[in-house]
Amino acid sequence: MKQAIVGALVSAYILVVAGGCMREDIQTPSELTAIELQDVITKNNLHRVIVVPFGSAPPSTVDQTTGSVFSFSNGFVHVSGSLYSAYNLQDLAAYNIIEIAIMDGFGAFIKEEKALILFVK
Repeated sequence: MKQAIVGALVSAYILVVAGGCMREDIQTPSELTAIELQDVITKNNLHRVIVVPFGSAPPSTVDQTTGSVFSFSNGFVHVSGSLYSAYNLQDLAAYNIIEIAIMDGFGAFIKEEKALILFVK
């Protein structure tokens, strides 16, 4: 009986030690950037992300659907109404929050709102 208890304790110790040595989820720089951007979006109550080439001026107006649907996944950002369906956040050069005019499909002004502008290389 004593051997069974000692054996169980040794087994439990090995499981605890081995469990502490398991590979942890390692986040890439792109994934860390995604976390930072999501935090900026949440803290600033943003509902629109717009991607522009680095060195270009951000647009002053956008269609009401542009950038209104976006998501982050595995270090990429997916943005509706963009030139490409996904952008690798490794290529992010800078970001900024600006006021932008939202227009309807006929070019009529709807409202102004803050948007997160991502400048990609």
